[in-house]
Amino acid sequence: MTFVHSFTANDNPLRLSDALWAAIEPLMPAPQGRGRPPTTSPRAAVEAILFLTTTGTPWRLLPPCVYPPRSTVYDIYRHLRDRGAWPRIQETYLAETARSLEARGAAKIIALADDRRFSPSVSRA
Repeated sequence: MTFVHSFTANDNPLRLSDALWAAIEPLMPAPQGRGRPPTTSPRAAVEAILFLTTTGTPWRLLPPCVYPPRSTVYDIYRHLRDRGAWPRIQETYLAETARSLEARGAAKIIALADDRRFSPSVSRA
């Protein structure tokens, strides 16, 4: 027996609130201004990357009906990582999530995913 779950765009468990996106958006690198204009929303890409890093889902299993194409998401992730923006985005996400949990009186249990785990070529030396 196989279990099949059909995702829809409303199934995104890590949809960023407007307040959280307002905190993350200034950390995004400015567009370079050359080439074709981007067709993927930076917010959707960050939500997809947070989904992958939070759940540990492999890149190839990123639900295509909820998130942008995985190759696009990976290119954006690599761009953010290489420019040093991704660690700041993670810190902001975790800090805002902790504030939200504290405001609701929930326990503060948050783990930061190891960035190297999501890189396709990690040196084992």
